[in-house]
Amino acid sequence: MVDNIIIAVDDSPEEAYRIFFESCADSIRQKAVEAGVTHHRIGSANLNADFINKTIQGINNTFAFSAFSHGTNTALVCGANEYISTTENSYHFVTALFYSFACLCGNELKDELVRNRVGCFWGYQSEVNFCPEIPEFVDCATIGLKSLLDGDTLKVARE
Repeated sequence: MVDNIIIAVDDSPEEAYRIFFESCADSIRQKAVEAGVTHHRIGSANLNADFINKTIQGINNTFAFSAFSHGTNTALVCGANEYISTTENSYHFVTALFYSFACLCGNELKDELVRNRVGCFWGYQSEVNFCPEIPEFVDCATIGLKSLLDGDTLKVARE
């Protein structure tokens, strides 16, 4: 389905959910390796719009974008820094699969991505409540994307 996947993760030492976010990112990276999909991990030191834009521009094939961080109605954020937003770079995701574990990004950000012809969007419209210390929540947060990387259809992956 995709040849490349970008894995954005807020792994900042100050981030309260860092271990959970890193576990999700590691789980997706492992599945990408198993599926033969080239992965590009972007940690908090590089989670900014410029670095994201350059990474996308360097990919010549179909790609998926996954994010494990915080979100707002209009952006994905790392600390106070917006790295994907309705005003900065939503146009880079034409035909891409966009998969995010971030609160609220399924509102205005999703709408703008859809206007810019994102291939598929998965994200949350409200606050996400979870227990980061329970390992099964990593599986819950990543199972849909893992299913797609296994070659399942969107319909199967959403079930």
